[in-house]
Amino acid sequence: MEGLEALTVTGADREQVRALLRPRWPALRRLELGLPGGPLGWEDAPALENLEQLGVGGGSGWGAALAQSELPHLRELRIQKIDEATLRTISKASWFDSLESLHIAFAPSNALASFPSALRVLVVRDSALSSEAVRQVLALPYLARLELQWTAELERAVGTSERAPNLRGLTLWCARDVTSEADWLKAMPALERLELEQVPYLTKALARGLARHSSLATLSVWCGRIEKGAEAVLRERFSDGLVLGKPPGS
Repeated sequence: MEGLEALTVTGADREQVRALLRPRWPALRRLELGLPGGPLGWEDAPALENLEQLGVGGGSGWGAALAQSELPHLRELRIQKIDEATLRTISKASWFDSLESLHIAFAPSNALASFPSALRVLVVRDSALSSEAVRQVLALPYLARLELQWTAELERAVGTSERAPNLRGLTLWCARDVTSEADWLKAMPALERLELEQVPYLTKALARGLARHSSLATLSVWCGRIEKGAEAVLRERFSDGLVLGKPPGS
């Protein structure tokens, strides 16, 4: 099994995990650890010098050991259901700033003092970023894909140097308060794909605001109701690049 490149461990207790991870895995590139059964000390894991993708969910007490690990090739980290102290500790690792893709779910994302400067993909689910965090994210020079909860801080970025120059794809959840003028899109001059979720009422004014953003090629809006004339405005602008629908489960 020395040639194993991907390993997923879920629902195992500590001793089972230890038995699985005890061997050395020189070819391992992707590791997923879901540990609802209790804490796992990262020292239980093998040498992972070639690891490129890591997913960790659940457990506690392993943050310091992971932060001290040598992971020179790690480029993607997905974390969920971890506490604030663990997240803050991980963010201090020597390899953290080299990450290109970071996914955070069911975790206190605002525990991060900063974001990796090399980030190309950032996904934050089930928690809202602070104003300071949003400003940092929009200033990331290589960010190409962003998914987060709607925040008015996006509007404040208009006309400032804190903008996302290379952002190509944006997904906004809980977009209940998205402004009709959509002027916040000016902070994202290269944006090509936009998805808005949980928009309660798609107004004609919002449709016009979205249609004005010249770089957009595809638009998805999941909304409860649509004002008369709003869909026609978007159909004329986006044609086949438009998806309109009700939120799942509605």
